[in-house]
Amino acid sequence: MARLMNHRWRWMLCTAVLGLPCLAHSQAACEEAAPAQTGSAGRPQLAQGIALFEARDLAQAERALQAALFGGLADPMERASAHKYLAYTYCTHKEWARCEAAFDSAFSAHPGFALQAYETTGTPWRDAYSRAQDRWIQRCPSAQRLRTEPAAPTAGGFALNSRVITSITALTPGLAPARSAALAARSETPRTDHNLRLRVSPWANVLINGKPSGVTPPVVLLKLAPGSHTVELRNPGFESYRQVIRITDGQSVTLSHDFDAR
Repeated sequence: MARLMNHRWRWMLCTAVLGLPCLAHSQAACEEAAPAQTGSAGRPQLAQGIALFEARDLAQAERALQAALFGGLADPMERASAHKYLAYTYCTHKEWARCEAAFDSAFSAHPGFALQAYETTGTPWRDAYSRAQDRWIQRCPSAQRLRTEPAAPTAGGFALNSRVITSITALTPGLAPARSAALAARSETPRTDHNLRLRVSPWANVLINGKPSGVTPPVVLLKLAPGSHTVELRNPGFESYRQVIRITDGQSVTLSHDFDAR
């Protein structure tokens, strides 16, 4: 009790003298919030929710993302991603209070959470994210060093670059490729409807030559222009995977990666 009273007196003194609360009050404020569940049963719903958001099925995306959090996401970056896409959904619906609250939850889940410049350029959630970030830095001053420097503006969203990606095909869940632990890019029998197949587990944001190109699943088949392309797979819970592939006429390439296998 005496220690509690001393803490309160110190807080009151800081407030009276400086006009603001003592921000050194709690290192715990900067720590990752512990998940309610220890497993990662919510991963499939997280991937589904992201894919549904990209397809602009916002109602179903919200349900899937909420189910992912309820099912359990042990990795703090995956929890932050779920809250991030919930924030995107709410801001798209102009539910500003819920949007900011979701961003607050993303920062609490993972103190290093931050959006890239292209993720805020011309988006409805830019201001909500900025306010939530400012609140987090006030609560956890050490988070200031985690803020990223503004990058050169790049195209947001997942619009196709017609000179590189000529088409994207999504497989239905029942046709999704089986999980594979291999890391490979190999030639296959020629197909006319695509020339790049992605086999990714559990899921990933896909970038082609640095341009966001969708989420897998459901994006698993792409048709690229002939030439060399850099394919990057990003999952917030793992190290990014990058590989250069060469597309030639009459050949199809399969790129496989299992994040859990590393």
